[in-house]
Amino acid sequence: KKVEEEKKRREEEEKAKQAPKDQEMAQPAREGENTEVEVEAMPSKEEEMPTTEQAMPSKEQEQEEMIRRKEALDAQAREAEMAELERTLKIKEQMMLQEAGKLKEEAKRKEEDEKRKEEMMQLEQEQKRALEAAAREEEESAMQMSEEQRSRRAKQALQKAERAEAERIQREQKYMIERERRQQEEREAKLALERQKIQLEVQQAKERAMVEDEKRRIEESAKAALQMEAEAQELAQQNLLRATEALLAAEKQKEEREMASQSELIAEQRRKEEVEAELAAAEKVKAEHEAAMRQKEGEAAAAKQALAEKEAKAALAAAELAAARESLVQKVCSRCPCSKRVKPSEDASRESQEA
Repeated sequence: KKVEEEKKRREEEEKAKQAPKDQEMAQPAREGENTEVEVEAMPSKEEEMPTTEQAMPSKEQEQEEMIRRKEALDAQAREAEMAELERTLKIKEQMMLQEAGKLKEEAKRKEEDEKRKEEMMQLEQEQKRALEAAAREEEESAMQMSEEQRSRRAKQALQKAERAEAERIQREQKYMIERERRQQEEREAKLALERQKIQLEVQQAKERAMVEDEKRRIEESAKAALQMEAEAQELAQQNLLRATEALLAAEKQKEEREMASQSELIAEQRRKEEVEAELAAAEKVKAEHEAAMRQKEGEAAAAKQALAEKEAKAALAAAELAAARESLVQKVCSRCPCSKRVKPSEDASRESQEA
């Protein structure tokens, strides 16, 4: 939507810029027609000079046009900088969200570890109390048994205690293995997060470099177009000035010849024909210069159109880069190892079943 709005705005600006140029191109043609009539009527210099001044383009208009174009380029540069800042803020926000999620997961793991430790301590205390109660029962029953029965009962109690100790050692080993596995997963998650940070920073640096290159290309193209247009306008002004000076000189010579005496009428008529030939040559030169000026202005308009197309392509490339960066972030998030961790509820249910 922004690209379409920018295209419409630039088309309107181009139309507004092209309207004065069309008027300037149409004005010399009308001026040439008036000149032919005025040569026949032989007007005075005071009547001819205002038409010449109207035909020459105003320097103030050229300066205003260059200022408007410079402001448009500055606005484009500011928009590119704002887009770069927005992308940087989004990347930083994603990194902060990842850090916050990581801290929450670590706090949750610590809480689960504390709960498991408490459960193990409670189980050990219950087993200890059960063993003490069994020992007391054994002692009480041993007092009523024979020596052989007491030794057999003591052996059974010892075996039972050994089995309980082996189970306790097995639970501790399992807990240590589980804790080591969690620590390994945490280390892998940290490494993955660091890799994501590095990839995002590299992507951000590439996008900045591409934006800077595109901005530099746009500025260079704009400068070249402005320089071509300025050269074309300067050449047109020089050609128009030369043609006007030639016309004025021819008219002056014609007036001087008409003021001569009647005795030199034949020579004056011959000189008049020569002057008319010079006028025709000057008109021809003027027509050639006007054609060259129109050709230069057409080339400048083509350069402007190419510049607008390049700017549209740059905007599309920036949008594609933003879409590619978004897809990269989604891919990285989809590969996050947090989905592979064992759920706390499953651990607790498994341990309760084993107990």
